[in-house]
Amino acid sequence: MKRIGVIVIWLIALAMVWPVFKPLVRPDHSAEAVLGRMPVQEGGRIKPLDSVARQTLMLMRGKQSVYYEKHKVPAVEWMLDLVFDREESNKMPVFRIDHPDILGMFGLEAGTKKYFSYNDLEPYLAQIQEQSRMVDQDSKNRTSYESAINRLFGNLIQYQLISQTVYPLSQPRSVSAFYQSVEASVMEAARRFVESGNQMSAEETPMQLRMHMQMLQQMSRSPLFLVYADGHYWTPGDYMVQGIPMNGGLPPEMALLGRLADARQNGDPAAFLQAATELARQVPDPAGARPGLEYYFSQSQPFIVALSLYVLVTLLVFLGWQFSPRLFLPPAMGILGVGFAIHTFGLVLRVLITGYAPVTNLYSSAVFVGWVAVLLSLIFEYFQRKGVGSLAAAVVGFLTLLVAHHLSGSGDTMEKMRAVLNSNFWLSTHVITITMGYGATFLAGFLGLIYTFYGWFRRGMSDEMQKSFHRMVYGAVCFALLFSFVGTVLGGIWADQSWGRFWGWDPKENGALMIVLWTALILHALRSGLVKTRGLVNLAIVGNIITAWSWFGTNMLGVGLHSYGFMDSAFFWLLVFWFTQFAVIGLEWLFPVKVFKERSA
Repeated sequence: MKRIGVIVIWLIALAMVWPVFKPLVRPDHSAEAVLGRMPVQEGGRIKPLDSVARQTLMLMRGKQSVYYEKHKVPAVEWMLDLVFDREESNKMPVFRIDHPDILGMFGLEAGTKKYFSYNDLEPYLAQIQEQSRMVDQDSKNRTSYESAINRLFGNLIQYQLISQTVYPLSQPRSVSAFYQSVEASVMEAARRFVESGNQMSAEETPMQLRMHMQMLQQMSRSPLFLVYADGHYWTPGDYMVQGIPMNGGLPPEMALLGRLADARQNGDPAAFLQAATELARQVPDPAGARPGLEYYFSQSQPFIVALSLYVLVTLLVFLGWQFSPRLFLPPAMGILGVGFAIHTFGLVLRVLITGYAPVTNLYSSAVFVGWVAVLLSLIFEYFQRKGVGSLAAAVVGFLTLLVAHHLSGSGDTMEKMRAVLNSNFWLSTHVITITMGYGATFLAGFLGLIYTFYGWFRRGMSDEMQKSFHRMVYGAVCFALLFSFVGTVLGGIWADQSWGRFWGWDPKENGALMIVLWTALILHALRSGLVKTRGLVNLAIVGNIITAWSWFGTNMLGVGLHSYGFMDSAFFWLLVFWFTQFAVIGLEWLFPVKVFKERSA
């Protein structure tokens, strides 16, 4: 019976891991996949079109898919409709609106509806624009309504710009016919220019050509550089202006875009696939970029898979403590190892795709903090074998990956580095060591939380279990002090090279120093006998509060040289986190965990 139970547990785990291997075992050859893998340029870097679609939809909707007409539309399919058939995409509810004052503008009450299509919002565009103009220019002084209306207006502008990548807003259908019309007007103007002896003035330019040039200028404002020609990327509008005279007619790339748009609008999937395949073949993988690998990363979602495995491990540990440790705890540790391997795989993929060290922004720091905590917990679990390390790893791994998932909604998580940060040496030394310190401090704090809840719900714990917790928390605090101190010193050296001073009492620097001082205080209090296990775990929980402040809180101040990731929307959740940590500490002092000696057999 036990063997059957273990087999069932592992089958569930393997089913959860399947998405990582599915893109390799069953590659998608649809037109959406062909174009989704195709490299384009957007936001200053080269990436697959699928990444552009996911990032854009996350900004607008907060999700990587759209629920439309009772089925789920993937991000890249939505993007293809937006670019080639906007009449269809305009019906999809892609704009998320939560603020009650904005909903009131549409005559709705909060909670009645939160997803809107472009067609829903189009009658209110002028009103939204007017409200956005009145927003305070200083983002730190904006109200929640001002931030929400400004974000909505920005999303609408972004939507409009992308929707006119291939054909202008004033041209509803028949894209190939529009391209041929532009070609004819440009060639006719060129013929007249030659016949006039290169003396034709701007006033003599044919009216039709002027209208077409205005339309092409609209298309040139698109942030999506969709055409690859002459060694670099172009917006279709810019390439039409340059390509028609150079080619003596319509460039083949534009002809393919016209065929794609016509096939999409006419509902001809076979013609759309053929044109998509021809276009993708003309775009080589650029040097230094790995769009194919990034496409696989987006399809396989290794961090989401690891997150789901950490949830399963948490459940197994609880079942093991409550019912059968021998049945549930060994598979929990094994599945944790699988989750850690996939977590590591995702980190390696990001390094290969970006060419940078694992930590470059808030998103990647959340992923790496969880990775460090899981690694240390696996080591603890290997020596202790009581499920505590597995549970700590699963909880911290799950929460940090959940934070990373929500941070991905702020835009491209693989964006190019700022010039002051673009140093792989310091990213691989200072940033990694300081982030390892974060991970170890959080691990110590969460071990303290597990100690408290374990003691409460089991109405006490054995002396042996208390010693096990003590050793793990102590080890995590020692690790945190070492790496936080080394990382802070390395950061000072980097600051001296970049800004000409070793220390400037910057909020982020102060936060790093607070972690060093707090972990040192814990060890001094422990070694001097001021605290024992109970005091150790409570001081470790306070470390969660200090580390969260250093990691996120300092960014929310919006000041200092280290404020690279301001997230005002996270302020509420930071306060909630702090409150829960203080609440646990307060309750533990009122209802301390009882420790008892185990009876000998």
